[in-house]
Amino acid sequence: VSTQSTGNAQSISIPKTHNQTHQSHNPMSINVIIFACLVCLCMAWDHTSKLSSAYVLSWSIINDVIYFQANVATTGWVGFGISPEGQHSMAMADMWVGVWDSNGILTVNDYYRDSSSNGAPDLDVTLGGTDDVLSFNGTQSPSLSSMTWGRNLVTSDTYDKSILASGVQNWIFAFGTSNTFSFHGDRCGKVAIDLSTGYTKVF
Repeated sequence: VSTQSTGNAQSISIPKTHNQTHQSHNPMSINVIIFACLVCLCMAWDHTSKLSSAYVLSWSIINDVIYFQANVATTGWVGFGISPEGQHSMAMADMWVGVWDSNGILTVNDYYRDSSSNGAPDLDVTLGGTDDVLSFNGTQSPSLSSMTWGRNLVTSDTYDKSILASGVQNWIFAFGTSNTFSFHGDRCGKVAIDLSTGYTKVF
């Protein structure tokens, strides 16, 4: 299925609560300031694509940083990631996973599947890399998990894949039914997206 996303069509008010930045980053960096502005303002995303009946992804690129928002019909964890060119699988994939605690506080972490086969990923920091999620924010209700996060298009971490500002790139997504990060079963998918145009092909 090929779809063309809507550009500048969805205006989303990003919740102000539970906004977090990883402590390894300078809290006054320009990226954190930009993210704070997005949190405080009603943002019109550059593109929005429906990846499945349950998973809607929006994104904007500002300077060399991309900001994503995933709105997923679930009460569990949410994941999204870059699949190596030509694979569309978790093997050697760079992923971000958000989990909410019992108080509704979101944490988004940077993961990598350091294997040529599918399976559970490891935290980048566990592998000796760095957590390159710049900032994150989200809410969870009985019917929807909403997660917003940012990352540089290119990082220096061995366990990060570069994000193409233009051109088709392979992506994977998944989500759970609880906030215990575990196997997703059939709650997953594979897509090809051109971030510059919003072109989306769901496999």
